[in-house]
Amino acid sequence: MAKVQPEAAEKELTHSPCWCRVTTCFYCPCICMKASCPGKLEPLKKHYMEPEAGASSRAQTGASDAEVFIPATDEGKILFVGRHSVKGTAKEFDQICTAFRFEVTGPCKAVWMEMSGRLFAHREKLAQCKTNEFGINCPGMMKSYVNGRPVKRMVIADGDTSGGAPRQYLLAEDLPAGQHTIHVSKCSEFFFGALTLHGIVVSEGCEVNAPQAKKVVEIISDSNSAMPGNVGPNTYDFTASKKLMMKWTDTDLAWFGHLNTAFDVDTVMVGASGMGFAANAEEVGHGPMIDIYCRVCQNEEAEYKEGGAMNPVDLCIIYLGMNDWGLGFGGMAGKDQEAIAGYKKLIDLVRARRGPSVPILCLYPDATTVGGAPNLTTWSRMIQKGFHVHVKRWVTGAVALTGGEDAKIFARQVNPTRQISAAGDDDFGMECHLNVDGGQKFSTGVIPLVRDIMGWPVVGADSVPAPLKM
Repeated sequence: MAKVQPEAAEKELTHSPCWCRVTTCFYCPCICMKASCPGKLEPLKKHYMEPEAGASSRAQTGASDAEVFIPATDEGKILFVGRHSVKGTAKEFDQICTAFRFEVTGPCKAVWMEMSGRLFAHREKLAQCKTNEFGINCPGMMKSYVNGRPVKRMVIADGDTSGGAPRQYLLAEDLPAGQHTIHVSKCSEFFFGALTLHGIVVSEGCEVNAPQAKKVVEIISDSNSAMPGNVGPNTYDFTASKKLMMKWTDTDLAWFGHLNTAFDVDTVMVGASGMGFAANAEEVGHGPMIDIYCRVCQNEEAEYKEGGAMNPVDLCIIYLGMNDWGLGFGGMAGKDQEAIAGYKKLIDLVRARRGPSVPILCLYPDATTVGGAPNLTTWSRMIQKGFHVHVKRWVTGAVALTGGEDAKIFARQVNPTRQISAAGDDDFGMECHLNVDGGQKFSTGVIPLVRDIMGWPVVGADSVPAPLKM
């Protein structure tokens, strides 16, 4: 791992609440003028998969002739990964990268999933929902893989507040003889809606089994992990960013997805863009992480019962604090003791619910990672240093008040071994967030930390698999 150099930002005393307000007020007009009109906006071609909206789907429910329907609750045939609520024989979920996986022994003419979506009332308040390219009633997207290769992103049909009509979506067709693993993951953020898996449909004669469960890493984070607009251009055009947020975001290609490959694990995320550990930076439909961590579904008040079994995980990674700082506007800048107390409250909550055996890794960024606005290098560098100085102070301060490493609670700075270009177009996407390439670089600073803390061997290469044509 690259040697950690002393940060010049540590010595700068320019990050008071006053400094935050002055610099943000001064540079925000520049963002509007220089970043809102960047010319033609196009996605990153090498990582972008055009979502299917209506194609390769059918209104049928259940199985037709020569088909077999398998309900979502058949755990002998379908492995489910992540938090979910059981609704009869269906499973409802809303969190990023919640997934299901199964093995099909072919030949198999076709494999379908049956899904529906339910909308949240808060969509009327959120620009990314109201102006969504796929419509205000679109509840989210799923992404399918066959034998580890991505196949397609699928826009789930319009829902309503009580749950839309189920529809079936084609996952694979003409599978040859032999065993094939099909994986399907939620690749959009929670606030668009909740999705329900009713079951899968396969051709008669196919054998279907649930594969062995993998280790699971739970990511407790915000937009710096969800990476909205990560397959879009580097722009701060607010209108375009909100309209195209679902279309130009693939949460499966977020930085933590590289942990899946490196360690052969599953990752799921609790959180959303705009969230903080104690104070959200914008409207997201609910309170900060200390209010919602124990929920079964993120937008529902129902929680796992204290002492009851949550979805099992092997490692929790907390990467929060940037929205709490909030650039000084009502955030935690200048409120270090309050922020440290809030962060410790979250650690205590995770420890209480996950038990003493699950390690908690608390990350904070270096001074060149978080926030890169196009054409605004000076502003970006100031903001990046501000995030680093404050979040480091809060994370290390909170962890010091816990049992620390003796209690399997770790505070670590992320030092990418592949340098992220500060404010450069190469590594940043929409609204100053890392794009796919930036996220891949960021993961090079996390993978060694997980390896050393967990003792897990690195088994896979750090790469983004090419799509599978079917």
